[in-house]
Amino acid sequence: MADSDVNIEVGNSKIPFENISNLVFHTGNIANWNRLRRQAAQSPDEELVESIKATLSSWLPTVNVEELAGKETVTACNRAYIQKIEDSERKQLKLSVKLFLTNWDPSVLKEAVSRTLCDLGVSQIDVLIIAFPDLGDEELTLEMMQPLWRAMEEMVENKILLFLGVSDLCKTKLEELFNWAKKFCLQTLWGKHWCQRVERTQGQGGCPNG
Repeated sequence: MADSDVNIEVGNSKIPFENISNLVFHTGNIANWNRLRRQAAQSPDEELVESIKATLSSWLPTVNVEELAGKETVTACNRAYIQKIEDSERKQLKLSVKLFLTNWDPSVLKEAVSRTLCDLGVSQIDVLIIAFPDLGDEELTLEMMQPLWRAMEEMVENKILLFLGVSDLCKTKLEELFNWAKKFCLQTLWGKHWCQRVERTQGQGGCPNG
């Protein structure tokens, strides 16, 4: 995942990033992070970077570099905020998950959802919101979004997800996706709450109350 020129020191030792192919950041429940709550106007990229930096800062002091030797997958986590949802609590909670995608592979999206379900100890997510990968100067097209959205709709059919949403799409792209999609519910914009609420479902009822 990282090239051999990237090094982070822990004490007098360096983390062997050249041997690590997957570095998983587990932020825990960021709703409990006062540091992030105070920055509600962050863009998706800024929110993601801040979450990773905070997780890395809390994880590094706990690292035993020798234990990382030979590992291809390493999980960096902030254990203070990791919590599974108790069965007694689940019915009282509306569980929303936001995914910041870094590539267009639907299998990666499904893996992220599966990992989230496992980490939280639940079988279903009420609302899944995705932020599409940053394209720089390249224009986002409906054809790029479709494979990911099909994967999400499949998870709705399998009752893994209830409602779908997307973050920070311009009006034109939002309309294209909405008109094509079978299931669509929420659009969120940087720095705002549920700023647009649209619905296109088949046999799924209405949108959850925001």
